[in-house]
Amino acid sequence: MFRLTAETEYGYHALIELAAAHGVRSTITLSDIVGDSGMSEKFMLHTLTQLRRAGLVESKRGKHGGYSLACPAERITMADLLRATRAIEAIQPNPDGRFLTRWWNDIVRDLETSARKTTLGSALTAERTPHEPMYYI
Repeated sequence: MFRLTAETEYGYHALIELAAAHGVRSTITLSDIVGDSGMSEKFMLHTLTQLRRAGLVESKRGKHGGYSLACPAERITMADLLRATRAIEAIQPNPDGRFLTRWWNDIVRDLETSARKTTLGSALTAERTPHEPMYYI
């Protein structure tokens, strides 16, 4: 099973919070992004720095400072998040492995293709949609 890095999870959380505030508030603070999620502010700051370097978020200093999306949520894809947090690098095959490399590269390519099709805007809509309970018989 694949596991996303903590940085990718933090990045997704940050981008969703920023997308929800986009157009409502000019910036939101680090503590507002973390909220009551139990996430580490120190690690979130590290992750926001990565997202800023990738051009996905902007930061503003000062009394009314904080973070905001660098562009509309519909223009940010999950592939952008995966690249910014180096998640694709984290799932590369063992360079010494010869037999599964082609198959593994196909999986990574499919993941990248799917991630390019999913925007932050669509992810925010999905996050806001109530999930129906699953019943098992």
